[in-house]
Amino acid sequence: MSDVITTFPNTELETNGAERIEMPAVAEEQQVFRFDRRTSERHDLEGQVTALRRDHDVEAYTHPVCTLDLMNMSELGMAAHSEIPLADSERVSVYFPPHGSDMGLELMGHVVRCTPVTREEAATRRQPLGREYEIAIQFDPRTAA
Repeated sequence: MSDVITTFPNTELETNGAERIEMPAVAEEQQVFRFDRRTSERHDLEGQVTALRRDHDVEAYTHPVCTLDLMNMSELGMAAHSEIPLADSERVSVYFPPHGSDMGLELMGHVVRCTPVTREEAATRRQPLGREYEIAIQFDPRTAA
């Protein structure tokens, strides 16, 4: 059986008498570049959860509870739309309501991003009316039980 050497375009290999097989060039649009630094998979979700603001400032006391419209969620955090702005690093408790026989869930975390959403962005994303801010929350690490 003879040796087979696979070569790719624009490469030089020493064949030493082996059979040469040319591979087709990869189209530019087929090349994948991953710049996403996430370590857990995101899941697109719809529904509402309740966020309780835990910081001790005037704004948190003025609006201590807000409703969030879920966009997506992973093991480490979530993204949602809010009608009020939340400050970066603000502590929040997020309550997921019970469903069927499943109990509700409370997760603690902090806001890592709060950006205003323009009307054009809201229209293209089919965002609920009145939800003017897109927020990202990073959950606190959970301890083993």
